Amino acid sequence: MQAFVQFLRLTRPLNLLIIALTMVLMRYFVLRPLVEVNGFELQLSFLQFLTLVVSTVLIAAAGNIINDYFDQRTDRVNKPNDIIVGVHVKRRVAMFLHQFFNLIGLAMAAYLAYSIGMWKLSIVSFFAAATLWFYSVQFKRDLIIGNFLIALLAGLVPILVGIYEIPLLIETYGEEVVQYFQIQRPSEDPSLYFKLLFYFILGYAVFAFALNLIRELQKDMADVKGDAR
Repeated sequence: MQAFVQFLRLTRPLNLLIIALTMVLMRYFVLRPLVEVNGFELQLSFLQFLTLVVSTVLIAAAGNIINDYFDQRTDRVNKPNDIIVGVHVKRRVAMFLHQFFNLIGLAMAAYLAYSIGMWKLSIVSFFAAATLWFYSVQFKRDLIIGNFLIALLAGLVPILVGIYEIPLLIETYGEEVVQYFQIQRPSEDPSLYFKLLFYFILGYAVFAFALNLIRELQKDMADVKGDAR
C-alpha cells in the first residue's frame, strides 16, 4: 500500500486532477453553452472526450515522472524529505512508468484523431510529450525557456478541447451558419461564429499560461540553492 501511495505522489495527482477538471469545465461550462444557445450540439461523444482527457492526463503524468527522475540531485537539497525516485520508487521503475504512460497516452491521442478523420491533431499530444522530455533533460536549466515551455503546455490544456471540437462543429453546422449569415447578417463573415468559440477558449488559455508562468518563476526562486548545487 505504501508503494502505491508513493507511486501516486510521483504522478502528482492534484496536478492531474486540475488538468482533467479544466478540460471538463471548458467543454461543459464554456463551449457547450455557446453551442447550445444556437440549437447546436457538441460533436465529440462522451467516450471520445473521455479518451482525450485520459490521454492528456497520462502524458502529463509521464512528464511529472521524468521530471522527478532528473531532479533527484537538486531535490536532495531543495526538499530532501520529499524525494520519491531512488528512495521509494526505483529509478528503472520510474523510467518504465514514464515510457508506459507516454506510449498509452500517445496511442489514445492518435486513435482519437484518426477516428474523427483529423489525424494531424495528434501532433499536439506528441509535441507535449516531447516538450516535457526535453524540458526535464535540458530546458529547465535555461533561464526563462523552461518556464515558458511549461506555461505554454498549461495553456494548451483548454485549447485541446477546442481544437478537437470546433473543426467537427464547422463540418456539421458550417453550411447552416453560412446560410444564417447570408440572410440575417450579410455584411459579416460567417466564420465569425466559430472564431468566437475559439476566442473564448483562447482567453482561458492565456490566463492559464500567465498564471503558470508566474508559478514556475516562483518555484525557481525557491529552488535556487539546489539548482546551484
